[in-house]
Amino acid sequence: MKKKAIALALVTAMTLSLAACGGGGTTETETAASTNAATEAAATESNTTDDGSYAGEPITLTAFYSNELLWDTAVAAEITRRTGVTLEFVPVAGEAAERLNLMLVSDQVPDIVTIGRGAAANAEYIANGKVIPLDELIASHGPDVASQLGDTAKKVKNADDGLLYGIPSWFQDEVAPSPVFGFNIRMKYVKELDYYDTYVDKGYFTQDEFVNLLTEWKEKYPTIDGKQSIAMAFNSENDGDYTWPFRGMYGIKSAYEKDGVLYDILRAPENKDMYLFMNKLYREGLIDPDWPVTKETLYDEKIVGGSVLSSPAAYWNIKNDQLRFDANGNEDIDNQMFPFLVVADGVAKEDATYGPTSVLGWSFTYISSSNQHPERTMEFFNFLMSEEGQYLTQWGVEGVHWEMVDGKRVIMQPVIDQIEAGKIWDYMPDEGIRRYELLFKSGVAADGQNYDLNNAYRDATGQLEAVEAFAREFLGITAYDTTEYDDLGPDSGTMEALIATKVDDLKKEAFPQIIMAGSEEEAAALYDKLVEDVEAAGISQIEEIMNEKFSNRMEIWGN
Repeated sequence: MKKKAIALALVTAMTLSLAACGGGGTTETETAASTNAATEAAATESNTTDDGSYAGEPITLTAFYSNELLWDTAVAAEITRRTGVTLEFVPVAGEAAERLNLMLVSDQVPDIVTIGRGAAANAEYIANGKVIPLDELIASHGPDVASQLGDTAKKVKNADDGLLYGIPSWFQDEVAPSPVFGFNIRMKYVKELDYYDTYVDKGYFTQDEFVNLLTEWKEKYPTIDGKQSIAMAFNSENDGDYTWPFRGMYGIKSAYEKDGVLYDILRAPENKDMYLFMNKLYREGLIDPDWPVTKETLYDEKIVGGSVLSSPAAYWNIKNDQLRFDANGNEDIDNQMFPFLVVADGVAKEDATYGPTSVLGWSFTYISSSNQHPERTMEFFNFLMSEEGQYLTQWGVEGVHWEMVDGKRVIMQPVIDQIEAGKIWDYMPDEGIRRYELLFKSGVAADGQNYDLNNAYRDATGQLEAVEAFAREFLGITAYDTTEYDDLGPDSGTMEALIATKVDDLKKEAFPQIIMAGSEEEAAALYDKLVEDVEAAGISQIEEIMNEKFSNRMEIWGN
């Protein structure tokens, strides 16, 4: 317990020094406060033994996370050994949003709360005083939190009071060139119809090339295995999946900015062009006529059944694991759907926006106002955010899942066996790897290795799957940061929030009507009518709030 002895000596020395200075203007209150702070700091230091174990009083903290987790894994045990903290996750029991609202109104908020970044509950919990500002706690007990956050700290400050309440997870310093959405097309047909070289030479399809590919395929294959062929399929339950790729080809972001003023994207000329292009595809028989009623299960069946050429979606949402093998179990890489970059007329490929990504990640984690151990909780957060904590949550336990070899982390053979057997995504949760991501910084660790164990293995071995490699090569450049435009809508419970709901309802109602219109003129008229309807519903009031919040955000960011 060498550290404890040193820490106690420091406390004694500091106390004597403060007493000696008592006649120099330091009040008894100031002296007591300084002594308490020194004692607390020393006590924290003394609670770590030589083997890294926590020697202080163990505590249990209640926590809410969108997935109800158990603290019964190898990683959880090691976190507790290092911090003295055990987490007890409260039941989600249905939708996370419903549970968060119930906890709010019943005033039964657990010690730690993790909320999805875009959820209305973030503002509600702050406004109702259910979570506490963390600025002082980070300064006194969270040096690793502060270091990892860096300039991101100002981007997560509350616009109303300038304080930091939630610590993000899966955040990053800047957007990495990583792909998200694309027009996923069966590669064997791209090659069969002689479009592959055209694509690779430029790195994208023009709008006309894309339409020609769909048209030629549909003409050549009116039916497949006795079923009506589908040039393009949508999952009607995930409108973001099929609208974002079309937005991407037109360079549309989540807000339309003109002369320094923000507007809803409905007012963007290119947004109307996008709608009319989708209508053209539908009228020419290139979009599944049943798309409004094609829910996820049926959508997947159509994809796997082989009658679909393409689908706009996040590339990881395509059932390529089933397309990859034929009926005899033989691998057929080109039977998979690969994500392609399509660029609208007049748009440079560098301006395409297929990869909307926020540097603030996926969620925020808070300390509640009912938490009786805020300092210990911040120390717990600090460990999770340290390099050691990051390695532990993302790679597992040293000596069990990985080991140090010549100064580098190396995955141990039992874990490699799971990766190579295709069972890693079952194995990791069972061990606790990538399971407790309350706080996590995405990207590359200080030692230059990927924080993601699975990706690190593929980086080291070059065993990147063909679809992902293709996505990275051609769609990585389309990633862009959405942070400045995110969450600018009205606060829940306000009159403007009701207006926003009405506007969204009008959009959802009009969208299929525009796409399925019988002529371009009819589609254009329906679009103009939608703009008139949302104007009458009060969209200008929503845009006013957007600009006010945007201005406040830029002021806090120092822009």
